[in-house]
Amino acid sequence: MADRGPYLADFEELVRFANEQIPAQDGILLLPGEEPFFFATGRIPQFPVQIFDHTTDPYSATELLDEARKRGIRWVIVKTRLQSTENPLPDREETMVLIQKKFQFYLRLEGYEVYRRP
Repeated sequence: MADRGPYLADFEELVRFANEQIPAQDGILLLPGEEPFFFATGRIPQFPVQIFDHTTDPYSATELLDEARKRGIRWVIVKTRLQSTENPLPDREETMVLIQKKFQFYLRLEGYEVYRRP
C-alpha cells in the first residue's frame, strides 16, 4: 500500500494502539469510518454501519449514540486528519458533543482521537 501524506502511518499507529490497548471483545465505533480497520485487526464489527457520510448515514447524532449504547460500544475513535476536504460525518458538531458527554477522552493519536466509555 502506498499513499501520499501521513494517512498510512496514522492508520498503522491506530492498529498498533488497538492491538495493544483495546481488548479484542470490546466494541469499537470508528467515525467517520475506517473500513480497513477490522480487516487489519481481525476484529468483528459490533456496529451495523462502518462508513459514515452524508449519503449513507442512517442515524441522527442522537440515534448514533443510542445505537452505540445498545450495542455495548466501549470505544469511539474519531478520525481527525481527513483525506477529503469535505467532512463526511453528518452533524459532526452535535455528534462530538454527545460523544464527549457519554465517553471520556482517552488518547490523541496522530490523525485520531480516542474516547472510552467509563
